[in-house]
Amino acid sequence: MTDYKNLKLIATSNPHIRGSETTRSIMLDVIIAMLPALIWGIFKFGLEALILTAVFAVMAVRQDISQEFMTIYAVIIAFYFGTQARKTREGEGGNGQS
Repeated sequence: MTDYKNLKLIATSNPHIRGSETTRSIMLDVIIAMLPALIWGIFKFGLEALILTAVFAVMAVRQDISQEFMTIYAVIIAFYFGTQARKTREGEGGNGQS
């Protein structure tokens, strides 16, 4: 049987390929990749999507987002978009009931 008490731990650097990309450049790529989704959101949901994105961007930079805020926000947004979807269905001739 192997004697694990006598084994030595050898620490080395990560086995990842190192490149010239920085966290800043990667995050810029993420922002660019998210622009089509933002444009679609503005088209689909109106100016509210742009306002919410701007508010969250400012709050994220200021580090003001707490778990309690996210819970309340999720409930409000779910209610808002749910009522908007219902209004859309009713406007299309549906009765608004599932």
